[in-house]
Amino acid sequence: MRIVIFLYSIVIFTINKFPLIKTCNSAYYPLTKCLDKLDHYECICGQGQLWNGYTCVADAVDSRLVFNGSRVPSYIELDSKTFPRISELSISFWIRIWSKIDSSQHTILFYKTDDAQPVLLVSLIDNSHLHVELLNNIYDVSIPLSLEQWHHVSIAHNLSQSENIKIMINGTRVVVLVSSKVHRYEKRNHQTIIDSGGDFFVGQAIRTTNLTSNSMTGDFEFDIQRAFYGEIAFLNLWQKMLSDHELHQLANDCHAQRQECGDAVTWMDFVNDIKGEIKIHWPSGIYSLFGNCPTPQWLHESCDNYCRKLDGPHCKNESQSSIIWEKAVAGQRIVKHCPGHVKNGSVYRTCQRIEQIARWTYVDYSECTHPLINAIEQELDISVSDKEEIFVLREKCAFLAEITSMNLTMTQLYSSIDLILLIEQIERLTKVLTSHFDSLTQWYSSSDESLYLGDINATLHIHRYLVEVISNLIDERYASLWNGTNPLGNDFIRLLTSLKRLTTILAQVLINNCDQFPGCLFRVYTKNINQTINVLNRQELNSFFYENENTQVKFSSINTKKSLNTNRTTLIYDDKTNSSTWYSVSITSLSTAHLYIPNLRLGSISKYDNINSHVVSIDVKLRKPIQQSNYFSTLVSTDKIPILITMNYLNYDNISGNQCVYLDTTNAFTHGQYKATLFRQWQWLRSPNICDISQIPVADRATCSCVISNGTFAITSDMFDPNWRPVEFRLYPLGLFSYIGSFIHVSFALMTLIMLNYLRTHSSAAYIHKHYSFVLCCSQIILILAFNGIPYHHSLLCRAVACTTHFFILSSYCWLMNEAFNLYIQITYTTHPAVAGASTALSDAASKYRFLGMGYILPFCIVTLLASIKKSTYFMSIKMRLCFIDLDDWLKIYFIPISAIIFITIMVMIFSAKQHHESSYTKNEKANEVIVTYTGGIWSQLFLITISWSFAILPYFYDETILRLLHGFFSGLQGGFLFLSFFLFNDEIRRHYRERRRQLRRIQLMEVPYHSSTPGSEGQRSSVVLSSGSPPTIRHGANLSTSESPSKKSAITSVVSNMLNRNRLRSSPRNTYEEMKWTLRRRSSGEPSKSKKACLNKNVISEDAPDYRVTVV
Repeated sequence: MRIVIFLYSIVIFTINKFPLIKTCNSAYYPLTKCLDKLDHYECICGQGQLWNGYTCVADAVDSRLVFNGSRVPSYIELDSKTFPRISELSISFWIRIWSKIDSSQHTILFYKTDDAQPVLLVSLIDNSHLHVELLNNIYDVSIPLSLEQWHHVSIAHNLSQSENIKIMINGTRVVVLVSSKVHRYEKRNHQTIIDSGGDFFVGQAIRTTNLTSNSMTGDFEFDIQRAFYGEIAFLNLWQKMLSDHELHQLANDCHAQRQECGDAVTWMDFVNDIKGEIKIHWPSGIYSLFGNCPTPQWLHESCDNYCRKLDGPHCKNESQSSIIWEKAVAGQRIVKHCPGHVKNGSVYRTCQRIEQIARWTYVDYSECTHPLINAIEQELDISVSDKEEIFVLREKCAFLAEITSMNLTMTQLYSSIDLILLIEQIERLTKVLTSHFDSLTQWYSSSDESLYLGDINATLHIHRYLVEVISNLIDERYASLWNGTNPLGNDFIRLLTSLKRLTTILAQVLINNCDQFPGCLFRVYTKNINQTINVLNRQELNSFFYENENTQVKFSSINTKKSLNTNRTTLIYDDKTNSSTWYSVSITSLSTAHLYIPNLRLGSISKYDNINSHVVSIDVKLRKPIQQSNYFSTLVSTDKIPILITMNYLNYDNISGNQCVYLDTTNAFTHGQYKATLFRQWQWLRSPNICDISQIPVADRATCSCVISNGTFAITSDMFDPNWRPVEFRLYPLGLFSYIGSFIHVSFALMTLIMLNYLRTHSSAAYIHKHYSFVLCCSQIILILAFNGIPYHHSLLCRAVACTTHFFILSSYCWLMNEAFNLYIQITYTTHPAVAGASTALSDAASKYRFLGMGYILPFCIVTLLASIKKSTYFMSIKMRLCFIDLDDWLKIYFIPISAIIFITIMVMIFSAKQHHESSYTKNEKANEVIVTYTGGIWSQLFLITISWSFAILPYFYDETILRLLHGFFSGLQGGFLFLSFFLFNDEIRRHYRERRRQLRRIQLMEVPYHSSTPGSEGQRSSVVLSSGSPPTIRHGANLSTSESPSKKSAITSVVSNMLNRNRLRSSPRNTYEEMKWTLRRRSSGEPSKSKKACLNKNVISEDAPDYRVTVV
């Protein structure tokens, strides 16, 4: 208190001693605005300005000018104002001289009127001695100035008295050698005033002789050799003679230097008139030379004193129950609307004057509160004896928990005032419980132990009820009420503080009665708060590990905005002494705290340092027993135990800069009482020396390593827009030409598959062709889906498509390998008839199972093995937006399996060619042609499928259109060759079509029109047309004489007709002809043979003719 009074007296003395000079330029010394806060004032200055203890001052004032002595004239010419007419003069400036040896004189100040000679000249001779010429006199200082050091130079002179001059260096008066210029300039003998309207220069002098100049500027000719080389700061001129004390203060008192401005010419007047290559540097560094420059506390006190004089008696700004009461003069009455709905009413308050001060009167908020809240306040009033107090408190807490479980925001009549009143009730109930246990501990007697033991169960219930109440109030349902509090977060700190006090009381109960609780552990799980309290000895503390697994499930279902949890805490304590010591470890996780203490720098919206995790509060306390008692003890905080906290956080594209922070609430309370203020009394602090973050291999999780064990911790991130997602950039390996080629490929393969099934082909080659065509169709379709059709964010579906695509690619090569094996088997069987005969006994189903195993099971095993070995690296990264295997590791995943299958296929084909070459002479030309066609089809497919898949994958590495064009070309070409080789040129298909054409031709040629022989049908004939392929017996049997009876003729015609009908129904032409032959033979066995003449008369076709017609009359 004495220090504050002493500092305050210094402020008053200094301000009275050095009043503000009105001559300072208002553009650089503007008026100060006072902002009244709850307990102090804040002086508000404009941009680029600071409060210097007396007024706001521009940053440019604290600057220095650097004269670098360039060959170009660099100087200051006073143009912004006219130098006044003066009879007394005072000059003050700071100077630092640089080493320069090319001249014996350096001009600092130069002023001349219409005359040729200057009336004021301040310069340095011999590089460091001060030389002054003023009117008719010359003044020299014998003491040199040190180089490369700052010096304060002040000159004061009464011009009417030539001897009355004072030159001071660093506040000390120096000896001056005076000489006269009368013998040189007789016209100036009686001049005692410096006229106005002259030319004033700093750092340069004008030539006064007719010497040739090296530089011209305007109408003046400068002598570059006499230019100043060094630095100048705070140059001021007064048209009065300052006292020795004032000049000493300018050199040694920071306060004097801060407030003084020359009334003739100020420092900023010179700064505005720079010419040439003079540089301005700020800050000047002059204030660092003083030992009494203002401290932040002095500036704060000076601001308060300044603003109090301006405002007079008034009531300060105040925030009470989320209503802001602005500053008001004494006697003023202020009316405010209640927060929330307009029907909530209004409240008023008066600024009452008490002598020379003003204070706010009491506010009645009954008009702003809901009737239910008023009823709750009356219900929670406790006025019972101490022995019944704890049980009544339990009932009150249960009542409050039931009320707050309802959604009080369903009606608009509830406001933030209602929420604050509920918080006050929680504080009051917590205070009652705390005072109850404090009284038992402080005034211990053996008779109180029974009372204490009886209060344990009631205390547990009270704690559970109040935690439930707090959990209800911080639920997102009450977010609208929380947003109405002002300032945001202060009232939540009150609620968090009450929760910590409750936790401390419960920890004290547990540590004193550990034998009544299994494992000395107590848990409370609510919707928004999960709390665990453990009692541990030293050995258990060293290996303590906590993982909130249950909370993880509950949090993910409650807080959908933040999928955060798995809060894991590890204590690290290696002190081996005093192993019998007991500790209480309390861990509280708050799921919605980020909504109410969000660490926002700019109101409700900020881009930096947003809370990005659940808030975890940890409290570790040491048990300190009370003598002569087994039940009473106190808990002492221990802050020196390092702790590791692992928390999940959001990890989206627009979130970065994760940091571990801890909550600082030291300014929220004064002597245990909450401070009502307009500003936040809490802040999230970030210090790597206290809490440092370390990423762990698990995604979206980080560990905070803190050296303090008591506090509230969280992870903050820079969230420019948490809902932002980058514009989707996907690589499209397939282009238009690829789609066209794939469509042609699928069309030909599908056509081959359909036709082979339609024609009911049954050979092993056709069986393989069908599966090969099916696999090719699937591989093309699934590849298009993998590269374009599956949203990449569906990870499971995307991985399934990637595995399926790889499976069908490998399966296509495996079925092509089956084609090669089948070719080898056919060549071997035709070469060795004995083997072929023996193979007929083999089951066709067994061969099919063998091909199925090689075509489907083998690629499935390869894909499964690679996926299990590579795991997540088997699939392409999500950022590529492709559902495919990882092509960055294409050698192991893609190339090696396919190369192995191709190698086996080529080896089988080589053995097949060798076998065919050795046995080709044993086969006819037709059989060799079939083998050559089959071999060519396999080779063409092996080449085209490899080229096609290669050009499908290459655009992933090289995004070129030509690659997509080649892929489409070779893909379509492969489909065309598939259709030609395995369908059109297939010998089985060709034989099938030949037989079909023969059957159709036979049906067309075997026309047997039938007409019954009646008496009126004479002259009509029936004819039977038989192909040349009919057996001779039938042809001869059909050649009947005309002299046969009608019954005979009709019988023969019917027999032939029936034979032809049976021929249409049977598939084997040979059986049909045999049956026809024997039937005709039996029917015509009794008829005489026909003469050659009769045959010729009946126009019978010869056996050598293509068709044989039997005419029956």
